[in-house]
Amino acid sequence: KKTNSTFSSTNEIDHQGSDMVQSNDEMCNSKNEPRSSDEEDKLHYDKKKESELLNDMQTDYIEALNQEIQQLEDLSSKEQMMLEYDLKSLETSVNDLSLIKNSVRELDNEKDEIDQEVEKSLESFQLEHFLLDSRRKKLLRELFRIYPIQQLPDSVYTIRGINLPHDMHSLTASDELISAGLGFVCHVVSMCSKYLSIPLRYRLICNSSRSAVRDDDFDVFPLFKERVVEREQFDRALNLLHRNIDLLLQMSGIATSKPNKRPNGILAKVYLLFQSTIGINIDDDRSEKICSSI
Repeated sequence: KKTNSTFSSTNEIDHQGSDMVQSNDEMCNSKNEPRSSDEEDKLHYDKKKESELLNDMQTDYIEALNQEIQQLEDLSSKEQMMLEYDLKSLETSVNDLSLIKNSVRELDNEKDEIDQEVEKSLESFQLEHFLLDSRRKKLLRELFRIYPIQQLPDSVYTIRGINLPHDMHSLTASDELISAGLGFVCHVVSMCSKYLSIPLRYRLICNSSRSAVRDDDFDVFPLFKERVVEREQFDRALNLLHRNIDLLLQMSGIATSKPNKRPNGILAKVYLLFQSTIGINIDDDRSEKICSSI
């Protein structure tokens, strides 16, 4: 707006100057005519006023131009300052981007290192798992040598030569043999729980032919037969022992029976546990007999 006003004042000055020039021409034309002294004084006075007016107008014009130049210089300096600020901001952004790029590169390097460590850890874990599995199998084989379980005809199983019938209250075995066999089974199940790292639901109290089972209510039930032992307590102990063996089979990924059929072959299930964990060499027919007896 200031620039437009300056140009308008400039145009006015040009018009006024042309008018003065025109009046000067008229005055020059009038020189040819004879003038009096008063006229000459007046003419001289008019010329002087015109000269002063022109000088004033030129001064105002120059002053307006100087103001416009000053404004343009101020705008130019502001633009320069803004450009410098933008340049600094751009340099800062470039530096930030460079830092981010370096950070990303460092993160990529860390990721590669972590991937290498994970790969090494995985290899180490696989090796440790293999060694642990081998150790477990070795311990279970030694346990099976200490407590050998044999399968006899008619789905009869013995542990260290002692037969445990399906019906523990039958007269096919004496109370002492049943108590000793159950003591062996109690110890085998307890050691398998430790070797396989599978905690039992019911705690087994291993005490040879006088072993016992403790339930959730901390009641202790005998795993041996005597005249003083009540049948219900003995049956409860057998039931808890069955549940512990079923838990070992289930956690090892071995199916023991159909949902509606209660398994009752203790030695058959323990034999199946050994066969599945350490790979006892038995043929398919004997395996089917074991599953059917369970």
